[in-house]
Amino acid sequence: MNDSPDKPTSGDMALTGYVNALREVFGLTAGEHWCELVPDGILCLDGQWRLLFLNRAAQEMFGLEGNVVIGETARRSALLWGLLQELHLDSLVVPEQQRGTQHQVRGVTLRRGNDRQVVEVSASVSWRGGRRVFTLVTRGQTPNSGEQQALYQSQKRQVIGALAGGIAHDFNNILTAIIGNLDLVLSEEDLPMLSRQSLLQALESARRGAELNTKLLAFSRQTDVHPVAVDVARLIEETVFILRRSIDPRVRIKFPAPPADLWPAWVDEGQFMQVLMNLCLNARDAMPKGGDLSFKLANRVFAASEATPLRQTGEFVQVIVADTGVGMTPEVLERLFEPYFTTKEFGRGAGLGLSIANHVVVENGGWMEVESEPDKGSRFHIFLPRTRTAVAAATARAAPRAASGAVLEGKETVLLVDDEQSVRTVVHAVLSYRGYTVTDASDGAEALEKFREARGAIQLVLLDIQMPEMNGWDTLDRIRELDPDVPVLLLSGGASDPPADRTSQNEAAGILHKPFASAELLRAIRGILDQTESQGQSD
Repeated sequence: MNDSPDKPTSGDMALTGYVNALREVFGLTAGEHWCELVPDGILCLDGQWRLLFLNRAAQEMFGLEGNVVIGETARRSALLWGLLQELHLDSLVVPEQQRGTQHQVRGVTLRRGNDRQVVEVSASVSWRGGRRVFTLVTRGQTPNSGEQQALYQSQKRQVIGALAGGIAHDFNNILTAIIGNLDLVLSEEDLPMLSRQSLLQALESARRGAELNTKLLAFSRQTDVHPVAVDVARLIEETVFILRRSIDPRVRIKFPAPPADLWPAWVDEGQFMQVLMNLCLNARDAMPKGGDLSFKLANRVFAASEATPLRQTGEFVQVIVADTGVGMTPEVLERLFEPYFTTKEFGRGAGLGLSIANHVVVENGGWMEVESEPDKGSRFHIFLPRTRTAVAAATARAAPRAASGAVLEGKETVLLVDDEQSVRTVVHAVLSYRGYTVTDASDGAEALEKFREARGAIQLVLLDIQMPEMNGWDTLDRIRELDPDVPVLLLSGGASDPPADRTSQNEAAGILHKPFASAELLRAIRGILDQTESQGQSD
């Protein structure tokens, strides 16, 4: 910044003239001082960086309160002079003959000793009386505005979460169409081997995209939590079964017999399976040359004297997931559950797994504690609330499935309701290929109309939850008024709000989460229809 971009001439205005010019800039008449009531700092300088005006807020911001002499240069305040140098106001050029105004808006960080002040500056330059007049409006957040900043960050995270949830829901519809169409093509027996291999690779990529999308939904806090009474030992056995077939055999998995009197836990079964898988895959990565991955279960009771800001009082089921891997430093432990924090190489992890796992446990009423040292492995302690409710044979949220190897074809009539055209197209094709008669509807109102027209011929309804105007829950209630017995399989993109009346959830035969493979859809449909037929015969 030049120290004096406009050299004084013999026609230099008197200071009173500058002040009058300033009043013209702000549209003020003599005696008006509303600028003094504005919380933003307002100041005006001439081309030689002499102060023409500044309100109380500007005086306080730049340390000039009670010590301002109109006509002195901005060098009077080191803070103000630093701001002017940062802004490069002499780059604002307006030819005098244009009589226009040039603006710029910038965010600047000012430092006063050890304190930092973030200032948003709106600067403008215009010609008055043959001279340039610079007007600055500053809005700052002082170091003492931590509560306001925290509120702002919280609001920003909510907006980002809502946006991520909406994007993930739409992406699930896209992936449903992609996976369904790939399944249809791969069902062709005379498909060339090279084409089949390419399609299988595309299918695997789509499934990896679905897995990443599931993480995005969990991170955005848009997934619903539906805790039930769960036998945690069974979930670990299922996790071990999967791991033995998918990880390096040099990783030895140990799961001794759990206590005979182990309490059931109150947790969302699907979400907790995701927690276990995230912890196990992290443990695998921490043991690139192999090692021990072990599980241990116990009943724990914490008295009030043991309570901490993290640890709760009451009865809990403790799950310990331990490894003999590389361990973690105290610095890593401190940031372990931060979203997108990772110590892995680029491309090996997004840094969401542990933050999602911790979030899920907290959302289900529990917490996690971690012990780790470099070269001594890590131990994750998960505490889940105990329930005295008996463990059901199968969770109410799971869509029924036909027995493995059962025939998936059918001759029944299905009403398919989804506002996404691509989803309707591929699901219609999958079901028609297997012999079902399919009637489509793009929204709840159309679904009700077609359900009435069918006069009892519809034997199953596939109903999307997230639809505009009349959503899936409302449509389900209306269908129940028309026919209380027809089975309804709900389709969820993952960002669904629960119904106002929770009894609506019990009216559905199950929920199938997008994106799903064709075989998964067919098994769910066949299982529901077979179960309905079996109940009808027994009645």
